[in-house]
Amino acid sequence: MSKISSPYNLSFLGISSISNPRFIAQTQQDPQTKTHKDGESNMLVKYLESLETQNRIKINKIEAPQQNKAQKWNNNLKKLFNENKAVIWCVNPRTLGAKDKDGNDYIDKDDCYGTFWNGADELPRLKELGINCLHVLPPHKSGEKMALGILGSLYSPEKFLEIDPMLGGKEGLKYFIDEAHKNGIHVMLDLPSCASVDLFDAQPHLMARDLNGQAKTPRGWNDIRMFNPWADETKRILNPYLLDMHKKYIDMCIELGVDGVRADVSRAKPTEFWNTLIPYSHQKDPNFGWLAETYTYEDASPQANIPYDRPMDAWRSGFDLIYGQWHIFHENKDAKSVHDYVIDNLNMSNRMPKGKSLIGSIGGTIKNTF
Repeated sequence: MSKISSPYNLSFLGISSISNPRFIAQTQQDPQTKTHKDGESNMLVKYLESLETQNRIKINKIEAPQQNKAQKWNNNLKKLFNENKAVIWCVNPRTLGAKDKDGNDYIDKDDCYGTFWNGADELPRLKELGINCLHVLPPHKSGEKMALGILGSLYSPEKFLEIDPMLGGKEGLKYFIDEAHKNGIHVMLDLPSCASVDLFDAQPHLMARDLNGQAKTPRGWNDIRMFNPWADETKRILNPYLLDMHKKYIDMCIELGVDGVRADVSRAKPTEFWNTLIPYSHQKDPNFGWLAETYTYEDASPQANIPYDRPMDAWRSGFDLIYGQWHIFHENKDAKSVHDYVIDNLNMSNRMPKGKSLIGSIGGTIKNTF
């Protein structure tokens, strides 16, 4: 019986290859007992119990993971942003903790898939690097309609207020956040700006259409659909259903212990939207941090149906931090143009009240590390 650590494999592996956290399972095909010390979601345990009812697997024992008593955590992410002390590392929960055992550059077969449970094992190493904030990419289950790739885009959530059970669900995310806090690391969740085709079909009152009644989609992103932030744009009246869903998202974040939010393509929502949502979060947690994905000018992303960047408006709406767009070095012809661009960015930030910050975003891949 092969040991795996993620329920992703349930879709294409036989029952005899199951061995998961939080339970000791014994299959009829192989009497060898396998154990795992980490935690696992109740959903998976219930799934296995249903298999036992079908006489496809026998569960000898179900155990809760041993955890140290949690220490009280004081969120000060907003302060870190305001004082330019945040050291942010972006993580993909699908790959954090994953292990390519056979070295074929794919996570497949009997490889270890990424979950919040095994992703927590990487936190001590991140702490050693001096990281004090994790930007966790969207952990929702992706929609299936028109999905790209095997699992679909991280930014095409099927259900906005649920966490992908294959990553560990809300229970797994809460475990990951608690472990991050034990390591002195804040957790910032990525708030998707758009939705999947599935969500578009299921909740049309949230979604945007053009004058011809067609779904609004950023050019090149055919697997996602845009939200409609307006009930009446001419009167500047917000869509109450969309705002309510985002408030529930903030409630979920606070309940799980999330320390802040990175707003994907923040310019896709008007300032009135953020003027409402950000103060709402501070009623729940005054130290809740906000990072806007907005830049100093239009970047190379597809721009159809997306408003122009408004970095100054983002700051005024309550965001603590924006990107400095340092990743466009290839557009600068020489060192002087880079220098002038940095100066322009700093001058813009200095026009705002003290406490508004500007960060550099660095992209890259470190193989066999995280």
